[in-house]
Amino acid sequence: MSKFIIREIENKDYERVLEIYAPYVRLTAITFEYDVPSLEEYIKRLDDIRQEFPCLVCEADGVVVGYAYAHKAYEKAAFGWDAEVTVYTDRSMTRKGVGTLLYNELIGILKKQNMVKAYALITGDNMRSKAFHEKYGFVLEGTLKKCGFKLGRWHDLDYYTLDIADQSYPPQMFIPYPKLKTMRKIK
Repeated sequence: MSKFIIREIENKDYERVLEIYAPYVRLTAITFEYDVPSLEEYIKRLDDIRQEFPCLVCEADGVVVGYAYAHKAYEKAAFGWDAEVTVYTDRSMTRKGVGTLLYNELIGILKKQNMVKAYALITGDNMRSKAFHEKYGFVLEGTLKKCGFKLGRWHDLDYYTLDIADQSYPPQMFIPYPKLKTMRKIK
């Protein structure tokens, strides 16, 4: 049995992370993206996320087998305590605990950043992801019917939420991930 290590993404991981993501783009409606992004585009995307949020990988025997990240759920200021979360695993590693390990670490960091809600958007017929998120504690809040067209048909998008902290008043100030890491080193 492999020992899993959860850590921050590093520059050396970008190509492997894109290799994990590419089959989801090409073969499924799990992502509504049509074309696999170039490596440069994906690096920029993840680097932009890393300006405020964590981007983590799961490694087994020195090989990245999954990754997860969070990003702003919405741009408007009142949504400043809400994050959308995403997890992808190598297709050979599904149901081996990789997603749970990644989410445990990711949600833990989001709590330290003073985030209050996590959102997961799941394609309507992705029963495996729905079961995973429900087991983790996410609750189905609604469905956008036939909102995405991919692979020759229309797909629903289910909207899941997870309360990760109390809704205090006033809410705690959001701490960008790079600042949080610096604060943790000082303490």
